[in-house]
Amino acid sequence: SRIWIHCTGRMLDDHTAIEFIIDVTERKRAEEALRDSERRQAFVLSLSDALRPLTDPADIADVATFHLREWLDVNRVCYGEIEGDTLRIERDHAQGVCSIVGTYSLGAFDHAFLAAYRPGDIVTVSDVGTDARLNAVNRSELQGRTIAAFADIALLGNERRVSIIAVQHATPRVWAEAEKNL
Repeated sequence: SRIWIHCTGRMLDDHTAIEFIIDVTERKRAEEALRDSERRQAFVLSLSDALRPLTDPADIADVATFHLREWLDVNRVCYGEIEGDTLRIERDHAQGVCSIVGTYSLGAFDHAFLAAYRPGDIVTVSDVGTDARLNAVNRSELQGRTIAAFADIALLGNERRVSIIAVQHATPRVWAEAEKNL
């Protein structure tokens, strides 16, 4: 692993020098964590400011997906609803991939996988091609829509319908805790 050090030295006389090497790794990590936290807070404030004047749910979904796609630097962010075994994508913002607004069957997904979509919960897949929760049909459908990794959060719901925000990337991606906890 990488460490940060601070080196300083001093000549004591013509033939003697003293040198100090101090491990400052923890300080550097703390500084980076603080900068990350400040950037996240600035993003949340900016998103809040953009959403505050909006009242139409479609406008809110549109602005939120746009800002999230930019912030997370992913290929696509969607807003949609899962009802039964149907996913309806109502809005998306995409870069480098096509829009997938439309209706899709979730019938090929395992019931236990879909049961994870409860309000407030995050469902992540870092690599569609290797995730054991997905079968060959799921992989093919997702890869056909240029989805190699995703992080979905269920926003609102009941037993029949769940609203979601889906964050998608065209290549495998390990989702950082900061991204999942945004």
